[in-house]
Formats: sequence, structure tokens, C-alpha cells
Amino acid sequence: VRVVSIFKLENFKEAPYARIVRVVSIFELENEQVEGNQGTAFLVETDLPEWEDYLVYVTAAHVLYMTTRQPGQPPAIKASRVHVYSGMAKSNEDIDEQIARVQARDPAVPFVQGSSYFSVNPEYLAHYTAPDDSRLAHDIGIIAIRKSLVFPCFAKCGGFSLQPTVASTGYKYDSVKVSGYPLKVEIPGAPVCTANIQMYEHGGLIERTATEPTIWQYKSIDTSPGQSGAPLWIKNPGDNQYYVLGVHNYDQKRKKRNQAVLLTRENLSVVLQSIRAH
Repeated sequence: VRVVSIFKLENFKEAPYARIVRVVSIFELENEQVEGNQGTAFLVETDLPEWEDYLVYVTAAHVLYMTTRQPGQPPAIKASRVHVYSGMAKSNEDIDEQIARVQARDPAVPFVQGSSYFSVNPEYLAHYTAPDDSRLAHDIGIIAIRKSLVFPCFAKCGGFSLQPTVASTGYKYDSVKVSGYPLKVEIPGAPVCTANIQMYEHGGLIERTATEPTIWQYKSIDTSPGQSGAPLWIKNPGDNQYYVLGVHNYDQKRKKRNQAVLLTRENLSVVLQSIRAH
């Protein structure tokens, strides 16, 4: 995969980066709490009155579920809890100190911790064991956090807007950004980053085709584990707003491409409804 651009972000308190957070899912395995999947999530705007008291973060469904591969167990188990962090350390050397400050609710470290509700698109679980990887077209999860649990700055920063209409096939965008917390980043002349405590940004061309209308694909943007759930976003010069186009979810080495799930009002509503149903 050819890398077009990788930028280490320092302005994570500014728009739109304050809307992008690090996610750590905790799983209950044999009566033991295990830190499992790590990924990225981002805040979106919703106009649904029943969610006006919540911050709604979107991520990849597989960040919130873990494959079990255990006899007698379901194919995947849901996380027992999820931690959401923003503004993490700038270098690997101070990760322990930074996480300790976050857990101690140090006001100098902006963060959100303790989700209220989280769920995934039901179609993702319905297709979980399908041999054709069809679950990847439904790989969207939601973390809904009560505004009363977070610092006021998060409740006020606003979220990404959804595209009001998106052509169903053959659509392309250039100069799209993918911003998230990769587990490993290699930049010439810089130390290798090996923990997703620093936000990085990549950019390039994305497109959809008639054969896979719900999938964005991109070969000019490199990604790594930890960026699952990261937003594909653009800034519209017309209204100066930040729009999210999709949710990064997979590096398909077999097809020599990275991909994301198209995010629409419809599939966002499906996940929110599944939360309310439970």
C-alpha cells in the first residue's frame, strides 16, 4: 500500500480533532477483566431528540466485539465496558504517566471515560460467521455517553456532520483525511510509534463502485490496527463544515486496499435503535 501522507497531530484540542478519540474495550474472559481491542471513534451530530442528552460516537463494530474461537461459546462476545480517551500522550515514554493522570481525572488531560451505552449494527452480528466477509459492510458501532459524565468542552465541541445525500455508485473524493490512533506508525527520520496514544492523519483518494456501493476503498492511504473506527472526513469549503463519509474498518491485503463502511443517517439510526431496544 502506497503512503501518500502521514502527519503527527499536535492540535488535538481543535476542530475537528477534538471530536476524534481513542477507544479501549474491556472484555470479561473466564472471570477476568482483559483489555482487548483498541481503536478510534468520532463524535457525530444527531438531530434525534431522544439522544439530545448524549454524545454519540461512531466506531467500527469489531472494536466492541472480540472473536472467541472457544468451543461452546458464541463466535463473538461483546465488551463488558469501553473507555474513551482524548488528548493522549505525544510519545511512548510517558504513556503510563498519561494514562494514570487520565484515570485520576486530572483536568489537565482532556478525556471521556465510562460509556453509558454501546452497540453495533445487528447485521454485523448476523453475518459474523459468513465466509464471504459480508459482515464488513455492516461494521459500524455506537458509543453513546451521557453529557453529564464528560467535561463541558466535549459536550460543546460539536460533532462531524453527515453528508445529506450520497450518490449510490461510482463516487470519488480526493484529499480525504483519515485521522485516528494507529498502533504502529513509521515515518522516515522519526522513531517508530508502537502504541495508539498519538493521533496521526493520512490523506488520499477514496472511491466506491457499483459492485460494492456501501464500501469506500482506498489504495493511497495506509492504515494500521488501532485506526479501526477512524472517520473518513472532508472539510466543505462551501459551508466550512466537517463532513464524515465513512468509518475505516479494514486493511484488505488480499485485495491490496484499505476500506471503510459508508456512513449514512439510515445505518446510524439502525444502531441507535438497537441500543434503545436493549
